[in-house]
Amino acid sequence: MFRSWILAFAAAPTALGCTCANFTACDLVLRDVLFIGDVIDPGVKPSQISQSSSRPARFRVTEAFRGVRKGDTIDLQLAADLGPCTSGSYFEGRSYLVVPHAPGGGKYEDVRCMAQTDVAGHGRLIQQIQEHFAASSPHILGFVWFVRSHSVGPGALVTALGKGKLYSGRTRDDGSFRIDVLEPGTYYTTVLHPPFALSTQIWRRPWTAGPIRATEVNELGCGIENFELIATSSIRGTVLDGASRPMPGALVGLIDLDRPASPAPRGQWVQEVTANPRTGAFHFRNVPPGKYLAQYIPGERPFEPVYYPDSATRAGAKVITIARDGARIAGINIAAGKRAPMRYIKIHPRWLDGEPMATAEFTVFGSGDHSDDRWRPYSVHPDGAAPKDDPTSPPGIGFWAPASRTIHIKVKDRYGRPLKERYALEIPPGPGHVTREIVVESLAR
Repeated sequence: MFRSWILAFAAAPTALGCTCANFTACDLVLRDVLFIGDVIDPGVKPSQISQSSSRPARFRVTEAFRGVRKGDTIDLQLAADLGPCTSGSYFEGRSYLVVPHAPGGGKYEDVRCMAQTDVAGHGRLIQQIQEHFAASSPHILGFVWFVRSHSVGPGALVTALGKGKLYSGRTRDDGSFRIDVLEPGTYYTTVLHPPFALSTQIWRRPWTAGPIRATEVNELGCGIENFELIATSSIRGTVLDGASRPMPGALVGLIDLDRPASPAPRGQWVQEVTANPRTGAFHFRNVPPGKYLAQYIPGERPFEPVYYPDSATRAGAKVITIARDGARIAGINIAAGKRAPMRYIKIHPRWLDGEPMATAEFTVFGSGDHSDDRWRPYSVHPDGAAPKDDPTSPPGIGFWAPASRTIHIKVKDRYGRPLKERYALEIPPGPGHVTREIVVESLAR
């Protein structure tokens, strides 16, 4: 079985080194204009999706929070330099949270590090903004999850002490919570979910440490606090070859069957580790109670991927169960799949005019394999480790695949931009490394 991957190969940069990473829903609700809108006209040519334009982007307001009305048409002037957090353009047919600067006279301009906030990729932020405007009293909003991005689920108790009163609330199925308080001000918040300890590292709030947090509820009655819990269970094992000898340097992934791994649904990857380069041993830490699968991914090693203990498919995999926190699961030995000669495949997409397609998203799978688009892209990387005998291969995504398999590659736009057709490549079995180009045409105006 050659496992399936999806890769978002995108020029949309990460939030590393960018101040926009620290904006919360409570920061944004203070803005004079705030709305969700669909792009009618992106303001750029289809082949120039990573470039800014003198022509404004046009939106139709679908959800109005402040400063506009539902159904309004808004022209947004695109800034020439939006910094490292944005791509500098919008995509037709896509919905965005728009937080513009409004200098007056009906004009709206992009704001550095608040631009190109697509709705699909910011579900938690959108949820908190919507809940704030739907609330009738001051409140504290947030999420509770396990370290390594597991949602904690329902039942965790969150408390807030302030103004001489104690307030509390419990998490919902997705780990979110809301605590209604009496008035704006400072509240001291914490989460109780025995037996789990509270991490000192908080998503979007790395400077906040300790079990009790000082949470500010602003003048509009909005406060944000997120909590991360630490589970203490672990899973240990070894990857073995066909002769039951340790497979050094193997990559092993852990799949959670019980709870979502944000933003992916249940049944998706939540951790990966590299086995000890000498012994083949692997160790998953901080694993919450639940049911899991483990899978060995060979990368460039000449073996087929396999699920624990020795299955080529999920149907034959054995479930690993952690019944309580603190459990130590050992002896999870995975038998590496059959030997398979590997080859390196590199793909690079471009538009008709030759510009690289900066927002391509790929699904890669072998003939007869599961091709679920939601699988996480282990072994497929924008800067994949190209083989040493192919130094002139142009930039693109790269991955290792069994040379005996027909490889199917599908491409779409990660922002939902309509394309002229369903683009796909089929690479037949054969020796040697492969480089392919996909030329894509957009239907957007």
